Amino acid sequence: MCCPTLGEAARALGTTQPVLAAQIARLEHDLGKHLLERAGRGRGMQATQFGARVVTAVQ
Repeated sequence: MCCPTLGEAARALGTTQPVLAAQIARLEHDLGKHLLERAGRGRGMQATQFGARVVTAVQ
């Protein structure tokens, strides 16, 4: 994953963290599964198994 936090990912994409979080939440709702394991203390966010499959399918 390119960025360890949503804030860093948002900056890399030229948007804000709340906008990116809302878009991800909408995708997760529409797909019915979580795409990311959110960053925790001492670790960055990671794609879930389902999220990794979605990335592969999109690529």
